[in-house]
Amino acid sequence: MRSKRRNRPVKILAAAFIIAILSFIGFAFPAGVLHAKAIQLNYSIFFPSTHGQTQAAVLWAKEVEKRSAGKVEITVFPGETLTKANRCYDGIVNGISDIGMSVFAYTRGRFPVMEAADLPLGYPNGKVATKGVNDFYARYQPKGAHRRQGPLPARPWARPPSHQETGADA
Repeated sequence: MRSKRRNRPVKILAAAFIIAILSFIGFAFPAGVLHAKAIQLNYSIFFPSTHGQTQAAVLWAKEVEKRSAGKVEITVFPGETLTKANRCYDGIVNGISDIGMSVFAYTRGRFPVMEAADLPLGYPNGKVATKGVNDFYARYQPKGAHRRQGPLPARPWARPPSHQETGADA
């Protein structure tokens, strides 16, 4: 009986210590911090869901979610479902979307130097065109595409050469 009485103060102190630690954790890390909701982002793309650019964006969004351990979730809206192609940039500015894929030609005047990427410069393919545009952007950081308020281009890309064919009856 006497040994139970000797252990009683130890048990009380241990219980008080555990309560104090749990109280500290409860105040230091409120439930909102421990179980914070993921950051939700909307990504507007004008290409249809079957297009390679959209499929790449979906894979990228999944990779962001994976690398952030689910703390960032990106919902991709293809086929102009969130904003039309020529309104994508404005959609970001006005809070309709958080991320958008557009073309410099659709935002005439906003990125005047970068609009040169849409000129027929003799790119042999899209890979070379995209590398050229990204190298130019990184080296010169054109005023129209950088150092301005509002959304900035995150991943410039360019398309391969475009051709228009007509027939005699056209």
